Amino acid sequence: MNGDGEGGAGAVRIDPLDPHGPLRRSVHAVTGDPGSVLGVVLRRADVRALEMGPAMAPVHVAHEEAVVARAEATLRLVFQGYERDPRPMHEIGEVQRYARALDEESPAFLFFLERAQRAAFARCVLDGLDGEGAAGWSARKRAAVLGLGRAYGFDGARAWAAVAEDLAGGAGGADGEGG
Repeated sequence: MNGDGEGGAGAVRIDPLDPHGPLRRSVHAVTGDPGSVLGVVLRRADVRALEMGPAMAPVHVAHEEAVVARAEATLRLVFQGYERDPRPMHEIGEVQRYARALDEESPAFLFFLERAQRAAFARCVLDGLDGEGAAGWSARKRAAVLGLGRAYGFDGARAWAAVAEDLAGGAGGADGEGG
């Protein structure tokens, strides 16, 4: 997860109040171009207020436009306002709370999240859980991704295998925060 405040190359600032405008075009552009990523800028005030709209808007559009299968690993979360905090994003309490709320809002969110950010997102959510709690969380994520596959006609098992690999540190390095 990224705290550079910029969004990286190709980032698009999303206005969740206008899902028919730039966001819809951006989601279609990203899902039509393998390897593309849509940067979602999350302002510190939104993170503190647990405002899910900016992060969830592209997920909602992917569902509405039936492009879920092509939306795998297309979102990059960019946390704006944390540039001076030296800690990794997954160690910042308000970012952890935001990730947990986002995970509750969308159990399959990891499917949409850029591969390099999946492990860091999981660290945010799992911090403080014991082994049994972490295993239960992982089982719920697997079921959510498999459910997406059934609902949208793609290989959910293959998609879960990619997510599981990323959670084990197989993609994006050990931290996945460089964005």
